[in-house]
Amino acid sequence: MSEMEKEVQNFEEALLSINRVQAGLVFDTIGKENNSFEKLESVIIRTLELIGEKWENGSASLAQVYMSGIICEELIGKYLPKDE
Repeated sequence: MSEMEKEVQNFEEALLSINRVQAGLVFDTIGKENNSFEKLESVIIRTLELIGEKWENGSASLAQVYMSGIICEELIGKYLPKDE
């Protein structure tokens, strides 16, 4: 399993369990290790795609999909520059 796959798997597990703290820790670790918003973006996109597939095949609830999006939005907000 590649490093990217591990990161996606860890992030997916945190999101599906609706664990904001763990999702934040995974997200922060990825950001610090790679110092790249592009990497964070890739992990989020791939993770949300997988969660969407789980919803389509019935192995994730709509609430999990919704909350995963909300958590990702909050996490991204921490990394984007603030307009002042």
